[in-house]
Amino acid sequence: MKSIRQLSTLIRLLHSSHYTHVSHSVLARVHTRHIHSTAVLSAPIQKKPANAFARFVKEVYHETSQIEEDAKVTRVMTMIANKWKSMSDEEKERYTLAYEEDKSEWLRNFDNSTEEEKIAYKQAIILKKEKRVQSKEKRKIYVDTY
Repeated sequence: MKSIRQLSTLIRLLHSSHYTHVSHSVLARVHTRHIHSTAVLSAPIQKKPANAFARFVKEVYHETSQIEEDAKVTRVMTMIANKWKSMSDEEKERYTLAYEEDKSEWLRNFDNSTEEEKIAYKQAIILKKEKRVQSKEKRKIYVDTY
């Protein structure tokens, strides 16, 4: 019932004048029977900034993956996580400060957004999470059948 209410809210927002229909950049995709609509804010709200650890991963992933040539992603991420845990707070500080700076800027932009843009942003996140859950369920069903 909750997702139906969310869907109807998003459909109402789609028909408002604040949105333009563009197929290549997606903020939210609404699937109702035979209707596939894509809504894009004229000035979309940016994604939340990456946290300190994600910034660290982005910086060291390539060089860490080169240490063991045939290492799987899980092994590389374990190595990176161990490296992060062994770092001192002073070493982590530059990543944390960059995150805090970007986060405060993101919050300022989010606070300056219209209420409709905020609702659409939150709805897009909810739809993305629901899609992820559905995808996991499909994979589980597929694995269970074989």
